Amino acid sequence: MHDALVYSDQNDSLIAKNKKLVKENKQYKQLFTTLSGGSSSSDDESSDSSEKESVYGLNEESILAKNGTDKMYGIKITQADQNFNDHGKTLVGQSDMGANMNLSQDKGLQVTADYTNYGLTDPFLASTQYFTVYDDEGKTVEMLSQQDGQDEVTEGHTGTTHFWVDLNKPVSQTKYIEIEYKDGSIGGVSKFKIELTA
Repeated sequence: MHDALVYSDQNDSLIAKNKKLVKENKQYKQLFTTLSGGSSSSDDESSDSSEKESVYGLNEESILAKNGTDKMYGIKITQADQNFNDHGKTLVGQSDMGANMNLSQDKGLQVTADYTNYGLTDPFLASTQYFTVYDDEGKTVEMLSQQDGQDEVTEGHTGTTHFWVDLNKPVSQTKYIEIEYKDGSIGGVSKFKIELTA
């Protein structure tokens, strides 16, 4: 009987220590989030593995930072619609320029992105090879092998680039697209969800 009481006391002591550690861990997480420029969420009771990644909308900048504090570069989607620029207009209905060059009149979409070099020593370009676009059913869409605006920008400068995709169904029947920019420099991923307006 004495042993059972000892184990019960030890168990209660371990439970109390565990609660204290969980509370301290939560405080440290909130402090880290604040220091890294994110927004702290007090209802972060879910499991540790379900850290939610931020998803940005139109004209919202995703900034990738090394070690959570040193800003390296930013990506901002400023356009996702059928208002084609001059280069985009030349791609609509092309049949003699080969694969991945024909922009569909009803499924075609122009995406425009601003990219800013905050702290990279090498010049930076948001290249289309690092972009992946999904439709509102989570399926990848066809990206044309064209990019208009390929200026590499040095630290402290911003560039603009345009690229084109053909959705899997007409733009008028697609509610939104998701865009991911998977970085090759510091290993980050910028995620966007852009509502489409017909």
